[in-house]
Amino acid sequence: MNISDSSAIAPYVPALHAAGATKESTVARIQIVMKSFVNSSLKAQFRDYQNFKQYGMGDIVILIGTSTAGKTSIIKALKEIEPDRLEDGVDLRYNEIKSNEISLKVMKKYNPEEIEILIGIMEKPLDIPNAIATSDRSWKASILEDEKLKAEEAIQRIKDTGASFSAEESRDIRNTFNTIELEMFDDAFRHSRNGGTTILDVLNIDLLAQHILNRNFSGPLRAILAFCPFHLLSSRMEKRNKEALENNDLGNQRVGVFPLEQFSQIYTQKEKVQKTIETLTRVEVTQIFEENFDKGVEAGSLKVEDKEKYLAVFLKNLGFKEGVDIVEIAPKDQEFYQAIMDTTKSAEETAKEISKGTSKRYHKWD
Repeated sequence: MNISDSSAIAPYVPALHAAGATKESTVARIQIVMKSFVNSSLKAQFRDYQNFKQYGMGDIVILIGTSTAGKTSIIKALKEIEPDRLEDGVDLRYNEIKSNEISLKVMKKYNPEEIEILIGIMEKPLDIPNAIATSDRSWKASILEDEKLKAEEAIQRIKDTGASFSAEESRDIRNTFNTIELEMFDDAFRHSRNGGTTILDVLNIDLLAQHILNRNFSGPLRAILAFCPFHLLSSRMEKRNKEALENNDLGNQRVGVFPLEQFSQIYTQKEKVQKTIETLTRVEVTQIFEENFDKGVEAGSLKVEDKEKYLAVFLKNLGFKEGVDIVEIAPKDQEFYQAIMDTTKSAEETAKEISKGTSKRYHKWD
């Protein structure tokens, strides 16, 4: 059942129409009800954690947080404590090859002549995105100096174009990520039923909630939020990108605003009953966003003319309405999370807390 699927809400439409509701308001109201139903189902899974454990099902830890928040370090530390726990995550499945395939597709669209030049000179076509983003050059054997010069000129023209993903291409990328996560969930469910434990690094808890309902899965689940303060994200991205270049691990780079946009999808202005986890100012977040957006433009993954549009959505998601310059934030759907882990603490300390919680009964987020 998909809460955005018109066929799923169709049976409810006539009654609401009879009550005087418009088609648009009918769809909106039913989607709200269905989302609430999905959310309630997920929360029930978490509440029944200990009951499922007694039937011999394996513990599933869902680790949620922005890219570069420190999830990988936590998973590595937990594996040291529990070596039999299966590790999975988007970064493990969405590797550098897939990333380069998508980047090359966009480059071919906007710079077909330049790409043809580089294909004839670079060792492999998938080396081209690396050459655009870095100084790394993988030439074919016996390439002459004038051919290398011609290639460098083509690379510069591609950079100058600054082509970015179209709305359709961005949607395809999101669908790719969603498909990867659904495959991970199914594998974790099967592993749990066989008594195995898993830790997953995921991006979309809403997708998890809906998939649990779709698959009619009942098992011991714990969702843990790995929180990295906003002001540290940018510096962590810079450190990560530097290490990726030094180790020639370009698939580990996070150039642009992707982690920042993820932050705005996980956190927003707190409700009255919620506890503030960080206070942000419009000036601070705008400066950090623009600095990283400019780096994305330099890398050729973003267009400078799109900056204002992206920034407006980003600020709105965080709760910066017109006239609001200071926002106290909290996690969206915080009732989903068994715990929030501040990743400014050591990964080892966080892993110990997660491991101790394996045998504890579910408790509410504090």
